[in-house]
Amino acid sequence: MKGVLSRLQSIRELKKKQAWLELIESERLREEQYTHLTALEAEVAAVRTVADIEEAGWAAYRHSWCLQMEMRRRRAEESLAERTKKREDDRVLLESARREARTIGLVLERIERDEAIEARREEGRRNDEIGTMSWWRVSG
Repeated sequence: MKGVLSRLQSIRELKKKQAWLELIESERLREEQYTHLTALEAEVAAVRTVADIEEAGWAAYRHSWCLQMEMRRRRAEESLAERTKKREDDRVLLESARREARTIGLVLERIERDEAIEARREEGRRNDEIGTMSWWRVSG
């Protein structure tokens, strides 16, 4: 039983480590997306402050470009929200893996403590038996 629990503990520890690595990757991707979104927002803001252009063709081109940038910004915001949700899901998985590993660890500690108590009892029984044998020899 103890061997099975030890293996299960090892598996839980590996699961916890994998969840930790996934959380780190999620946070890295979210930070990259946040940086990208910030750059897009700055670019859109800069375009909006440009002075009016006199030619209609350039105005239409600028308007089209602003619309494209706004769509990119919205897609980047959606992507950031998705990555934030993934990061939170990974955080929940990590906490779950930590709890599972800790639970198995507590069970193993309990088994080891019970084995130690039983070993002490067995040693006490052996000592009592040796004492009884000595008493019979002395009194007999």
